Amino acid sequence: MQEADRLMDADETAALLGITVAGLRQRLARKSAAPRPIRMGRSNRWRRADVLAWIGMLAAENGANYSSQPGKENKEEPARRKRGRPRKSPEG
Repeated sequence: MQEADRLMDADETAALLGITVAGLRQRLARKSAAPRPIRMGRSNRWRRADVLAWIGMLAAENGANYSSQPGKENKEEPARRKRGRPRKSPEG
């Protein structure tokens, strides 16, 4: 069996998605917020390839720009906000 065809339980799937098992169950309750599981008796299993494809689809929908080298994404520095109490303008 290839790695992509391997079935994962809820613990493995949640770890791959970077969420908790409870978070995975909440996403399943919202129907389209998680990849569809395969029912095996009373338990759910996910194909690794399906989960990775779902992650890729979300990244494409959100316009994510992932490069092959981690840490080399095109990130712009956000404008820094001044800290403290705002001062009155000299005009009024």
